[in-house]
Amino acid sequence: MQGRSFVEQMAGAGYRLVYSAAGPKIAHMLLADGVLDRLYLTQVSRLLGGAPVSSIVEGPLLEPPVDLPLRHLYYDASGVEGVGQLFGCYAHR
Repeated sequence: MQGRSFVEQMAGAGYRLVYSAAGPKIAHMLLADGVLDRLYLTQVSRLLGGAPVSSIVEGPLLEPPVDLPLRHLYYDASGVEGVGQLFGCYAHR
């Protein structure tokens, strides 16, 4: 099924809003057809770095994972190619 036909079928069934908590394949389907209006993203301030996890930390697996609380969040509306970007500062202190 394609994203647009999915949304049309839901509208035909009387739904005005569709919330999806599905996985990456559904997200791709909705994005590819341009029918995703809003994205809610949950992040956890924990570094799982090291093999076998692919992340910004390379080396042996961190045991235990490192928790770095979010201290500051800055939104730059004029980021690369006009797309906004977030800068987060995570620190123990």
